[in-house]
Amino acid sequence: MENLEAKPIKNVGKYHVSQLSDYTNTIILDPNLLKEKYPIINSYRPILSTGLDSNIVGRLSKKFDLNNDDDKKFIKYLTDLKKYRNNIDCNPYLIENILIDSEDEHVLKSIIPFTGFKNTSYSDMINFKKNIDKNESKKILSLFDEGKKNMKVSEYYWIMYIILLLATSELLFDHKSIVKKMKFILDFIASEKLPYLEAELYYAYLIIDRKNHKEIQLFAKPLQLGSNLINIKKRLRGMARDISLIKYEVLYMSDQSNPSKHKFILREIATQDQGLNNLLKLNPINAIAIVDNGNGNHEYRLKYKYNIWEELNSKKNGLGIEMMKKFQKNRGVPDFNNLDRIKQIALNLESIVFDSLNNFKNIKR
Repeated sequence: MENLEAKPIKNVGKYHVSQLSDYTNTIILDPNLLKEKYPIINSYRPILSTGLDSNIVGRLSKKFDLNNDDDKKFIKYLTDLKKYRNNIDCNPYLIENILIDSEDEHVLKSIIPFTGFKNTSYSDMINFKKNIDKNESKKILSLFDEGKKNMKVSEYYWIMYIILLLATSELLFDHKSIVKKMKFILDFIASEKLPYLEAELYYAYLIIDRKNHKEIQLFAKPLQLGSNLINIKKRLRGMARDISLIKYEVLYMSDQSNPSKHKFILREIATQDQGLNNLLKLNPINAIAIVDNGNGNHEYRLKYKYNIWEELNSKKNGLGIEMMKKFQKNRGVPDFNNLDRIKQIALNLESIVFDSLNNFKNIKR
C-alpha cells in the first residue's frame, strides 16, 4: 500500500485540472503485497499522468501578450503543470477531435506548439514555442490517425448521446412517473441491445428528475420546450463528448496499467471546461479497483457514489435489483463493435426528438 504523492494544481483563473477521483487519498491494494514479508513499497507507487484537452492544446497555438491578464494566467498555469507533473500528453485533445471528425491538418496545427510546451522547462515557459519538434508532432498525429480506427470511444459517444436524447424526450414530452420514464429508456436500450454503464443511466435519471437535483440544473435547465434547438443539440452533444472523454480516461488507465509489473496509472485532465468538473461531481468515483481476469488481462472497475438501481429502488414502485436482472435478460448480449448501426440509431432518434421540438415551437407561434 502506498499513498500517491502529487501536488494538487491550483486553479489559475479559468484554467484547472480535473481528476477522475480524489487521488490525494488514493492507495494501491495488491493481495500479493500482503503475502510479502518485506514488500518494496516504492515499486507500488501509482503513476499520475496528465492529459491536455482541446481548450488547453488549442490555446497553445495563439499569440501571447504578457500585458494581457488572461495570457499571464495561462503561462502561469502551463508553468505549474510542467513544474509539478512529469507525465503530460495531449490524448484528451486527440479524442475530442476524433469525436468531431477533425481533419489531420487542423489537428497538426495545434499539436506542433504542444511539442514545444512538452520540451520546455517550467522555468522558461514563456519561450516554449522555440522548442517545437515537427518530427514529434508527426508521431503524435499518427496516434490520432490510429485512434480513428478504434471504434470504442466513438461507439460509446453515440450510445451516450442516445441516452441523453431519450432523457430529454422523456423530460419534455412525457408526464409519466420518474420510474416509468427510466423504464422506457431501459426498454429502448434492451430492444436495441445497446451496451451501457450504470453511471450513464444516472445522468439520464438526473435530467429527468432535475427539479429535485440542484447539481444537474445548470446543465438541464436550458432543456426547455421553446428553447433554441441549435443550443439544445450543442448542449447534448457536448455533454456526450465530455462523458465519453471521462470514459476514455478510464480505458486509458486500464490499458496502460500492468498489475503483474506493479504499474498503476491514474489520470487527470488539464482543462478550462468547467462542465467537465461538474460532470465528475454529479456522481463522483469513490473507488477504483484493478481486477485480474487471468492470462495477463485486467480491467478497471469503478464504484460511484450513487448507484442507479438503488436510487430507482428508493422510489415508489421502484426499479430494484430484480428489475436490473430482468432488463439484462431482455437485452441479452449487447451489440458491441457496430459503430455504424449505433450511430444511425442516434441520428434517427435525434431527428425524431428535434422534429417534435420544432413542431412544438411552430404550434406556439
